[in-house]
Amino acid sequence: MQKFTISLFSILLFSGLFGNGPPEVFAQNNYYQQQQAAQQARAAQQAAQQAAQRRQQQAAQQRRQQELQRQRQRQKQLVQQQERQRQKQQQLQRQNQQRQQAAQQQRSQTQVSVQRQQQQRMRQQSMQRQQQQKLLQQQRLSKQQQQVAHNKINRLNKLKERQRRDRQAKQKLDQQSKRSQIFALQSARKLSNKSIESDKGNMKAGGEPPSNSRIYLEKHQKSKKISNDNSPNRNIYHATSSAKNIDYVLKKIDISKSHPEKNRFGSGFYLAGSAKTSFKEVGSSSKYTIRYNLDVSKAKILDLTNKNIAKKWNYKSDYDSSQRIAKQAKKQGYEVIQYRSEKASTDTNYVILKNPDKFIKAEGVAPSL
Repeated sequence: MQKFTISLFSILLFSGLFGNGPPEVFAQNNYYQQQQAAQQARAAQQAAQQAAQRRQQQAAQQRRQQELQRQRQRQKQLVQQQERQRQKQQQLQRQNQQRQQAAQQQRSQTQVSVQRQQQQRMRQQSMQRQQQQKLLQQQRLSKQQQQVAHNKINRLNKLKERQRRDRQAKQKLDQQSKRSQIFALQSARKLSNKSIESDKGNMKAGGEPPSNSRIYLEKHQKSKKISNDNSPNRNIYHATSSAKNIDYVLKKIDISKSHPEKNRFGSGFYLAGSAKTSFKEVGSSSKYTIRYNLDVSKAKILDLTNKNIAKKWNYKSDYDSSQRIAKQAKKQGYEVIQYRSEKASTDTNYVILKNPDKFIKAEGVAPSL
């Protein structure tokens, strides 16, 4: 614009200075000047347009550059944001991994603690069970000891009672020894309503029995003995302390009324293989001896005098073993148990468990030895 104004001013000045020339020249010069001015104006306008275009281009370029810069910045920011997000994700992943590891460690520690607690509980339970078992064993042992002590006390009391009864019976026997033995035989005959065998040939004159009743009974037994171990019939003996018992036994043998806790094999009718042994088994209170005939062929007998049979039945010469075997024998249908006497180890005793009327028969009564 400044160049354009300067050229226009120069044209006007030139025309004023040289305006006195010919008109054609002036017109021509004016025309030329106008054209030149127009050209200059156009040139100036073009220059202005070009300058404006350049400015626009520069502005557009600047805008593009700015836009590119902004895009770069945005890309950079986006990259930075992505990097931050990636870092955050990595950090979150690391945190998650750390949490998972911590949780896994905690679970493993919990499992270990649970296992330890379970093991401890199991050990405590096993210790408690062992303690309970020990207590039960101690209780059982104490009960067994108490029972053994109680049994010992009972046996001692029974022994004392038996000794007391034996002393009383001995005193009574001493008092009754002055009386005639024939009176005892007659009383037994009246009560039992049975025929009592007597050896009149051995009686003294005047109806008195022999002064030694043992000799009398031994002769009586020898004259009536019909059995041995190989014979189906055997003589067995039952001692009693009174004539009333003779009457009771001869009428009917009632095994159910015997005292199982007082007898070796429980409930039963007890007999001995000889009159001497029957007297020893009952003691000094024995006054009369009843002789029976046992038909072995009619009775089912458990022979504990046989060592093989006794071993098979696990027989021991004590109260508990005898009670157990008696119960088993009854269940298996045995009617008689044959065993060794404790008072006379060379002799045999018998206990009738059931059906006594089937295979034994009373044959006589005599004073005890």
